[in-house]
Amino acid sequence: VVFAVPGVKKDEVEIKVDDRILTVSYNNKKEDDRFSFVSSFSRSWNLDRDVDVSKIAAKHEDGILNITVPKPESKKRITRVIDIS
Repeated sequence: VVFAVPGVKKDEVEIKVDDRILTVSYNNKKEDDRFSFVSSFSRSWNLDRDVDVSKIAAKHEDGILNITVPKPESKKRITRVIDIS
């Protein structure tokens, strides 16, 4: 899963798994003398029961947030060439 998050620091993003639901969210409120600015997003996905949530990883670099959710072994595609006799 890849997000473009320009101007968002990695400590401003929350990634969590709760009951097989992966949620990525961001909330920020900035104020100055004249304006108040609120920015937020939230996105959630259902995870397969076979996903090992301890192996989910995230990387934030140059305004790109990349979340890796490894496929369970049972869901990996198997390709095989069958010989014809």
